Amino acid sequence: MIVEVAEISAKTGSEAQFEAGVSRAAPLFLRAKGCHGVALHRVVETPHVYRLLVGRPSTTTWSASAILKISRSGGVSSAHISTARQR
Repeated sequence: MIVEVAEISAKTGSEAQFEAGVSRAAPLFLRAKGCHGVALHRVVETPHVYRLLVGRPSTTTWSASAILKISRSGGVSSAHISTARQR
């Protein structure tokens, strides 16, 4: 399995909104063909920076640009989101 990592900076002061958006978008990730799970982690040293992790079976399933388009549209959010697709 491949774990794709995207580092995303939220606007300082709007971290809670960003996290809420990620929570709402998690089902979009999980519906994508080949998605095995999604997790959002907040960087402790830099609280407005997050790392979005998406698990998929191979490098040919989908691209990093598709992940970033979803996250920039306000789709994904929660510093504690961690969801795995049921097999």
